[in-house]
Amino acid sequence: MLRTIILLLFPLFTTAQDSLFLNSESGTSFEDLPCQIGTQIKFSKSGTINALKFYKTESGSTTYTLSLLNSAGIKIFATSYKNTATGWQRVLVNIPIEAGTYTLAVNNPGRYSYKKTVFPRTKGSITGMFGAFRYLETSSWTLNSTTYFVDAVISYPAIVPLSVSAVPFIPTTFPIPC
Repeated sequence: MLRTIILLLFPLFTTAQDSLFLNSESGTSFEDLPCQIGTQIKFSKSGTINALKFYKTESGSTTYTLSLLNSAGIKIFATSYKNTATGWQRVLVNIPIEAGTYTLAVNNPGRYSYKKTVFPRTKGSITGMFGAFRYLETSSWTLNSTTYFVDAVISYPAIVPLSVSAVPFIPTTFPIPC
């Protein structure tokens, strides 16, 4: 008699990460203007922001302030960063967030790069909705389709699907020692 055994493999919990921009991406236009630039971003899943990123166009030891604002425009996180290198700057953080809309911002004391008409843009659980720009922290944000290359890396639990398979079972008898 042939019997079937069903093997159940339990789900595997792992972590997935999303980010809007690749490290090879940067702006094609430049502006010399002290201001605050950012990205209005929508997270479709709750998770943890592991890093805040921005593209730095000039060398020098200027201090930058990176901020995370909620949908009401209230600052819920801020950190300072200083580095002499140019290119993508990555600041490691650990910020638990709920799904929703936020603004990622960096106080830019001088030159910044941008690219016109990039938004909206979706990568995984992140949608970049608008570029955000303002001259002073006290002024209101101007939202547009321009990207100013301010980004986040978010991680969230991911579940590998449950697998079910059937394997034929052939019964055998084994002598039982006395």
